[in-house]
Amino acid sequence: MFQDFTNDIAYCIQYLGCNHEETDELIGCADDMGLSVQYFCEEFIFGGENIAKYHDEDHLSIDEFNTIHGIYFEEVE
Repeated sequence: MFQDFTNDIAYCIQYLGCNHEETDELIGCADDMGLSVQYFCEEFIFGGENIAKYHDEDHLSIDEFNTIHGIYFEEVE
């Protein structure tokens, strides 16, 4: 367990270049999911040229979601 934690810290600092706060946050998120930081980053976080490779313009579209589910908002003045 201690070795896993040490590996997570080393990965955050040496490979990702995280500062203290970023390391704490990343370790906390990965730990909440029961994952190592490296696995969490490699499977769930995309950056650089990977964004264009995996990004689907309609995937997270709020308008598309609302249309599919019949949700319409009107602004009240």
